[in-house]
Amino acid sequence: MRRGVSYALLLVVSAWILFPIYWIVRASLMPLGTSFHLPPQLLFLPTLANYREILTNTDFPSYLLNSFVVGVTATALAVILAVPAAYALVRYRFTGRRTLSLVLLTSRMALPVTSLVAFFVQFNRFGLLDTRVGLTIAYLSFNLPLAIWLLIGFIEQLSVEIEYAAMIDGCSRFEAIRRITVPLIAPGMAVTATICLLFSLNEFLFAAVLTSFNAKTATVAVYGYLGQDRLDWELMTATSVLVMLPVLLLAFAVRRYLVSGLTLGALSE
Repeated sequence: MRRGVSYALLLVVSAWILFPIYWIVRASLMPLGTSFHLPPQLLFLPTLANYREILTNTDFPSYLLNSFVVGVTATALAVILAVPAAYALVRYRFTGRRTLSLVLLTSRMALPVTSLVAFFVQFNRFGLLDTRVGLTIAYLSFNLPLAIWLLIGFIEQLSVEIEYAAMIDGCSRFEAIRRITVPLIAPGMAVTATICLLFSLNEFLFAAVLTSFNAKTATVAVYGYLGQDRLDWELMTATSVLVMLPVLLLAFAVRRYLVSGLTLGALSE
């Protein structure tokens, strides 16, 4: 009885989560102008015309490329910079360490709109508006504190004696980090990179304000189908599916590291 109730609740929650995705995919396969028919058309002939229209007659492929170039670059830089920063905050004792950790946390908790004006003014001054470099810098600014805080938790679970043993065997501090620490926290790095990449791909506010055409991202392009006097629902849902699909494939590809990374440190002596 208890197991049956658990499965029933799991089924209800899964249906609640998956139904919007099903409805978006369904609308993307419907002919133009048929999504708002009342009553809804439960049976219809699926068509790929919406996807063909987006991929061949619009600039959406370049916008999607912008999203991934900026997102992957900002994520890679965040993880690379976060590993030594998190290691220093965990392993070294220096004046202001806790204050610095608190500053990193509060900078991530601050609303992005509070720094948007400053970014716009500075980017306009240095010619970084509507560029991939500028958007990468903006994404790095809110990904880096998050990456540091996530990696701090993973590094804290590692015994420092393992590094000492490596240094006794002849490794320098840097070699111990590269050969021992980094491989052991690789699942945590995968989790951190995936979360940062998801934040970057889903970000809308900075991309909408700091770009116009050259560095325009896919999330801004999706919003472009919403006009004052029109709503191209089928095209909007098709672009949404194209944005979601690579993220789902990425999560599926690194699922093993995600599971091991999320449970790293769950058991301790």
